[in-house]
Amino acid sequence: MVAFGVLAGTAFTFALMLLWNWLMPAIFGLTVITFWQALGLLALSKILFGKGQRPSWQNREKSKMHKEQFMNRFKRSRCNDVVEPSKGMSYEEK
Repeated sequence: MVAFGVLAGTAFTFALMLLWNWLMPAIFGLTVITFWQALGLLALSKILFGKGQRPSWQNREKSKMHKEQFMNRFKRSRCNDVVEPSKGMSYEEK
């Protein structure tokens, strides 16, 4: 399993290096990068943009919780906008 991880990481780094060296100099005029620089870019992007993927069951639970919280806030805010008949104001006056 460890060997597969190292092999996959090496392949991904090599693919990043090839794509960078193919696209970035032509599009933006940047210099080409080495394998180690590509590995550094991967590490930097991992640090800046995420620590990894949560298991799918955690994503569903978190999404469900956020949806319920959003709906509760939405309902509360909509209920506050409704004019009660006892206040004597029409909806247009509000």
